[in-house]
Amino acid sequence: MKAQFLAKEYNQLTSQRNRLFYVIGVLGVVNILLAATVYFMIGKERVIVVPPVVSNDFWVATDSVSDSYLEQMTSFFSSLVLNVNPSNFSKRSEQLLQHVDPLSYAIVKAEMTEQEVDINRRALTSAFHPMSFKIDRKNLTVEVKGELRLLSGNTPIGSGTQSYQIRYSNRNGKLYILDFKEVRNVQ
Repeated sequence: MKAQFLAKEYNQLTSQRNRLFYVIGVLGVVNILLAATVYFMIGKERVIVVPPVVSNDFWVATDSVSDSYLEQMTSFFSSLVLNVNPSNFSKRSEQLLQHVDPLSYAIVKAEMTEQEVDINRRALTSAFHPMSFKIDRKNLTVEVKGELRLLSGNTPIGSGTQSYQIRYSNRNGKLYILDFKEVRNVQ
């Protein structure tokens, strides 16, 4: 009787072990398929970086970005540089410098410092309203054209259409500013 009980118990445990081996085998195959999928997807992912105000759909990949993303980020960065006054320029320039390419950081920082001195000395306030964007996705360059208004204290000192160009670099899906400069209109 005891031998019969032990044989029955042995058969149940062997059957249980075989089912577990089957489950482990299936899980192993699934893991191999998942690993292969991840391997083949490397470099094809898109990182989504959202500007403060999203007005259109956009995408960012490791080696390229959408036109709408360039436009929205240019609008954001131009507002940081061109919608300023003596009390907010320092904070806005710090925000901008967080997005500057490390290779261009020293140059852009010097330009921002020079601009801050001029804004504080002349008590300048500027407001820029973008009207159009000319995008060169291949070279990661955007030219933004808009209405720029300048005030010294509360006195208007200038208003007119002005164009600015921002050049970017894309490193692993993150957009960095290389330079931000005024475009002189040749007539």
